[in-house]
Order: sequence, then structure tokens, then C-alpha cells
Amino acid sequence: MSTSRALIKSKLEEIQNSKDGEKLLKKTIVVFELPFVIEEQQIKDYFEKATGGISSVELFKASALVFTAAIIQFNKEKGAEKALEIAKHGASIGEFDGVAQTAQDVLQGKKITKSKDDPEGGCKQQ
Repeated sequence: MSTSRALIKSKLEEIQNSKDGEKLLKKTIVVFELPFVIEEQQIKDYFEKATGGISSVELFKASALVFTAAIIQFNKEKGAEKALEIAKHGASIGEFDGVAQTAQDVLQGKKITKSKDDPEGGCKQQ
């Protein structure tokens, strides 16, 4: 997943360096370890309850990887916060198979974890 992570980090750096970059990053989350076959609409449907709605979804699929990653940008900062809660809750009850992180955490290189019960991360389906 390191190639995918490097590509995503590069994309986030582009956002950061754009006009209103810091503001945009606060409205952005990254989801790793999504199923390879996931589509943009499925992501939008899952996070539809996030405050203010989604402004964009960008999927990253690498042929050598089994997983897909996504950068999801929300219309409001609270939308990103709510989406993180939705993802964590979904993962804890087995309805969401991804690992969500703030854009800032990805840029800072913070390690991702699946849940508090799985500190090493990893997909529960493997």
C-alpha cells in the first residue's frame, strides 16, 4: 500500500498548496483498505449522512493492490468530522471495511489503525 499512500500524500500536498488549501484539508478525509471493486457512488451513499454533503470523491486503484483508497472532500468541516465517526462506527460493527483518517494525519505520516481492538490495522476480511 506504500505506493498508493505516496500517491495520496502527493495529491493532499497539491490540495494543501492550493488557494484555501488548509481550509480544504479540514474538510477532507482519506479512506484506506476499501474493497478493490468499490465505486464512487457507493462511497457517496455510505457517507450521505455527513453534514453538508460531499463535494468530491477521488478513488485510487492500483492493479497490484487488492485494496482501493479514496480522498473524500466534504462541503463542510463538520461533514468530515461526522464521516470519521460514521466510518469508525461502521468498522466497529462490521458494516464498513475501510480505515478512515483525516487528511492532516495522512500528511503527517500518522499510522492508520482499523480500530482500538486492532492496533496494527489490517483488513478483517483477510
